[in-house]
Amino acid sequence: RVLIEKDDQELEMYLIELFYWLQDMNWPGAYLIFDRLKGMPDTMIGSAYSFCLNLALQTKDYAWTAVLKDFRNNKNCFA
Repeated sequence: RVLIEKDDQELEMYLIELFYWLQDMNWPGAYLIFDRLKGMPDTMIGSAYSFCLNLALQTKDYAWTAVLKDFRNNKNCFA
């Protein structure tokens, strides 16, 4: 809960780590972080998102890939 109360600029340096947190949506706070990331500007999260999606695809982490694709679809970003 503490993380989601931080402003975008405070979280910007931790975006990759926050996307890593979505590897398992059973982890505590994963849904809160998912929603917090959805509220951030596309221009801010785009490179971290792309990095993590490529990593998930390369490592064949199908669950993480599905979560990241769901994130993209729910956010309606990266059009």
